[in-house]
Amino acid sequence: MMPPEPSSEDKMLAAIHNSWEEASDRLRRIKDEQACIADEMKYYKFLDFDLKNTILKSYNNKIHDTQWEVSCLEQRITDLGGTL
Repeated sequence: MMPPEPSSEDKMLAAIHNSWEEASDRLRRIKDEQACIADEMKYYKFLDFDLKNTILKSYNNKIHDTQWEVSCLEQRITDLGGTL
């Protein structure tokens, strides 16, 4: 006997959950990259202070945007009655 076909709401919830997992992984990777670059920049004396700040600020912006995406997806999952 075949299991019943998942409802469209279950399919949508699964798709949103997958997007949330991908965004969470991307956020983790960006934070790791930023930490590595910040560590490496300590040894690059030739880089201008403003350039270092610009590079790190771009990572902060990526982190902010990705965190916003993760939060929106978490809220959507919660609104649909799913769990993280």
